[in-house]
Amino acid sequence: MPGQFHLQPPLRSVTACPAACHIPFLRDVTGEANGRLLGHMVRGNPVRVTFQGPHAYVLPPGYRSFGVPIWNCAAVHVYGEGRIIDHAPTVRSMLEQLITEHESRRVQPWKPGLPETEPDRLLAEIVGFEIGITDIPGKFKPSQTRPEEDRRQAIEHLRLGGSGTASALVGLMEARLRGVGAARRS
Repeated sequence: MPGQFHLQPPLRSVTACPAACHIPFLRDVTGEANGRLLGHMVRGNPVRVTFQGPHAYVLPPGYRSFGVPIWNCAAVHVYGEGRIIDHAPTVRSMLEQLITEHESRRVQPWKPGLPETEPDRLLAEIVGFEIGITDIPGKFKPSQTRPEEDRRQAIEHLRLGGSGTASALVGLMEARLRGVGAARRS
């Protein structure tokens, strides 16, 4: 399941803080068996990470047999040991890696160009962290309890009227019908 989400930058991630926060992460696969996630956030926020995959609402007409509306989705949860990184040069390096990762795809990459004292002021407002990954359970709900005929109909229903995430979900659902990417149900 996690491989289907390609847990690599760019990560569309959500962190559960007192209120949900969207935070970009880097994945470092050197050293630890499952790797670790690196990120930064405003000081004082606790961390639990969920990666939201494709999702879509399936109406009863999306099935051949009787049914109720359901939400098909895929998600990965990452658990591990968190560690605060308060060493400014290390946090600065993490930020530079994050900027390079995301800007490298652009024709004209953005360069920070901040005055020399500005990064130090900004770094004082954030805290870096890493999460040594211990478990990566996934949740994949592709109408799996429905008969195969219903799952095929749901795929067609999503293909005709779905959004961008519905299109991605269609790909996962089709792979599941072919027996590829079977996931642990949760």
